[in-house]
Amino acid sequence: MSDSPTDPHAALADSLRRLLDIAVRLRGDHPEIAGAAAALLAIESDLERLLPETPPSRYPSTAATIDDIFRYDFVMGDLNPVAVPVRFRNEGTTAVGFATFGNVYEGPPGCVHGAVIAGVFDQVLNIANMLSGTPGPTVRLELNFRKPTPLHREIRFEAKCERVENRRIHTTARCLHGDTVTVEASGTFAEIDLAKLSRLGER
Repeated sequence: MSDSPTDPHAALADSLRRLLDIAVRLRGDHPEIAGAAAALLAIESDLERLLPETPPSRYPSTAATIDDIFRYDFVMGDLNPVAVPVRFRNEGTTAVGFATFGNVYEGPPGCVHGAVIAGVFDQVLNIANMLSGTPGPTVRLELNFRKPTPLHREIRFEAKCERVENRRIHTTARCLHGDTVTVEASGTFAEIDLAKLSRLGER
C-alpha cells in the first residue's frame, strides 16, 4: 500500500486506521476529543446513507492477485481499517508476510496480542495453501508461543504447505523478529471443491 492511496475507499480505510491508533494512545480530558467525536458522528451519518440495501460480496469474481482477493480481509485488506495490514509475497512455495504492529494490537505491555498473531497465522497459512493450489477452510490451528513478539518492529511470517492426505491439508508457519523465532504454528485445513468453498457463508 502506498503512503497516500489514490483509491478513495483505500484512503478512507487508511485514515480510519490512523484514527484507531490515535484513539488508543490518547490520554487526558482534552476538549478537542468531544469535538472530534461529534465530527466523526456526522461523517458516519453521511456515509451510512450511501450503503446499499444488500451488502455486496467482499470477494471479487475475478482477481489478478491475492491482494485483490482479500481487500476487505481483517489481516491484510487495504480496505479494512482493522487490518494492520500484513503485506504478503511468495518466495517459491513459501508465503511470506510482513507487518509492523502498533498499539491497537497490543496484548502484554509492548507486545503483540496473542489473538492477533493467531489471526495472522490463520491467513498466512491460508495463503501458503493457495500458493500450493490447495485452499480450504481451517479445521485446526495450533500455536507455540516461544518469545514475546514486539510492537513497532517489523515482524516476518513464513508458511509452507507440507502435505495433503485424506482430504486434509497440513501447513506449518513461524513468526520472526529479526532472526528470532517468536511463535510457531501448524494448521490443518479441509480440502474441498473451490465452488463449495465460495458458498461457505450462504444460509
